[in-house]
Amino acid sequence: MRLIILLALWLFSHCINIAQAETKLVPSDQAFKLTIAETLGGLDAYWEISPGYYIYQSKIEFIADTPGIQASPPEFPEAEIKQDPTFGEVKVYHESFSATVPLQREGEARKSVELSLKVKYQGCADIGLCYPPINKIIQVNLAADPETTSSNNNDNAPAQDVIIKSSAPENNSINIGNNATNGNSSASIKPAQTQPPAITNNTSTIKDGREAKALSSTQAFPFELAAVDKHTLKATWKVGKGYHLYKNKIKFALENNPTHLKLGEIVYPEGEVVNDEFFGRIEVYPRDVEIVIPLDYSEEINNVDLVTYYQGCSNESGVCYPPQILRNTIDLTANNLPNALVERPVSTLAAVVTPPSVSESEAQEVSSLLETRNFFGVLTGFFLMGLALVFTPCIFPMIPILSGIIAGSGNISSQKAFLLSLVYILASATAYAFIGIMFGFFGENIQATLQHPVVISAFAALFILLSLSMFGFYELQMPSSIQ
Repeated sequence: MRLIILLALWLFSHCINIAQAETKLVPSDQAFKLTIAETLGGLDAYWEISPGYYIYQSKIEFIADTPGIQASPPEFPEAEIKQDPTFGEVKVYHESFSATVPLQREGEARKSVELSLKVKYQGCADIGLCYPPINKIIQVNLAADPETTSSNNNDNAPAQDVIIKSSAPENNSINIGNNATNGNSSASIKPAQTQPPAITNNTSTIKDGREAKALSSTQAFPFELAAVDKHTLKATWKVGKGYHLYKNKIKFALENNPTHLKLGEIVYPEGEVVNDEFFGRIEVYPRDVEIVIPLDYSEEINNVDLVTYYQGCSNESGVCYPPQILRNTIDLTANNLPNALVERPVSTLAAVVTPPSVSESEAQEVSSLLETRNFFGVLTGFFLMGLALVFTPCIFPMIPILSGIIAGSGNISSQKAFLLSLVYILASATAYAFIGIMFGFFGENIQATLQHPVVISAFAALFILLSLSMFGFYELQMPSSIQ
């Protein structure tokens, strides 16, 4: 009996230890690592979420505490629907994601300024325990708004590095249960821990202990801006193999232009949705992309100063480039540009290029031979290909047929045997050449016609009729005058 009691007490204490271990939560900064980075017209907030934790979308809030700057409602990626015991049906994020926060800047705030940003969010653990609402105050250095920049150089300088300063340490208290009360905090954020590794020069960056070689941004994403007509510009990126551009990072802005000049509605081509390790589920351009930029103005203008923003990453080396800023001046009076095309071009993403099959490659080689060689070269090439065909299996049935023709002629000289063989070969070659010319003239239409069941049945009936002569039903031979 005593042994049973001791065993029950041991089991009870073991269960308590397991329950305590399961209810042990990591600090909120470890469960939800936050990074803030500047992007065109706003900020990118990136959360790295630990496994077994999630954040409520509806609890995320941004407040700009700097005069002249106002934070608009954030743009969130697609979230997961969860039946929460406290809040009912809610949208949550179990995996890392990023949200874009547009900023409205006025007056002196349009210049380079330090933004004091209040960030509020709340998350929970899958075991049913929640953190109190988390409040952070983050200082971000914002670059000058493009429209207030007086420089008009054509450089490829990346956006200014973001400096995030810290305030007081965070209150890491937790609320045992699903109801979260209140809590205020302000924490230090280290961008290098959670931001995508950024390339700042033509050397390399390190990921997972491996040295990864990567091209410069201008080599990975060659950019071209040109005028299609006086009311349309076209931006083109040649995306390198193994790289991609983020669709939501491509933006355009006017700089030092007349007030009556504005950008029309830009329609971006549909990209490919991927699960990005830095930004979560996001749309990217993995191939060459063209984006059409309409211009709206009421009075005649000569030049357009356009600022282009974009950001991309390397798939293979796992590194990301900082946001790029390009400034271009387009002369609308050059090259006799039309006022407006009848049909405005559309933005496009290059189609996937399928490598040619073996048969297509061989056909391209023959086509190249015909196009690049002279007459005697082509003749020599076909002669050599004809000799090669002699050793193919489809020629083997011809050997007994030709032998039968020669042997059936009785005791003949070698000269006559050669002439009979030559006539047979030339007649066959002429027939095949004529058929080839007909196919080349009609193209694929005649090939499709020959595949029709009626044509196939007619040829089958012809071969059956010809085969009856082999069984003695009739004798098939050339006229006696020719024999």
